Amino acid sequence: MRQLADLRAADEAEFGGKSANLGELMAAGLRVPDGFALAGAADDAEVAAAYAKVGGPVAVRSSAVGEDSADATFAGMQETFLNVQGAGAVVDAVRRCWASLFGARTIAYRATRGLPQAGMDIAVVVQRQIASTRSGVMFT
Repeated sequence: MRQLADLRAADEAEFGGKSANLGELMAAGLRVPDGFALAGAADDAEVAAAYAKVGGPVAVRSSAVGEDSADATFAGMQETFLNVQGAGAVVDAVRRCWASLFGARTIAYRATRGLPQAGMDIAVVVQRQIASTRSGVMFT
């Protein structure tokens, strides 16, 4: 487990692209809600303790390792849970994000792209959720 502010692009292989990119944005001085990232394995007590420092509500977001490449994008394939509050609910949402790596649509997408089913890994971002009036996505 690592704080988002401590992650950089080089951490993508362990923490996924979403986590690594959030860390890069923070390092560049952009305003990004605080949070932490979990690699493929974490203990429930560890997740609960980290959540206690961030507080709720939070967004619990999948950050699959290698999810976006020149040949494939897994945007929207794995789960994201919004407005999650309470340590037990956060632990449950983390588990559901991990499980989403093996959801039917994800397995089918990998199969159609000729990607392996074994050896895939998923990380999870737990990030303070803010009340917003606008949002967007930018691809560069």
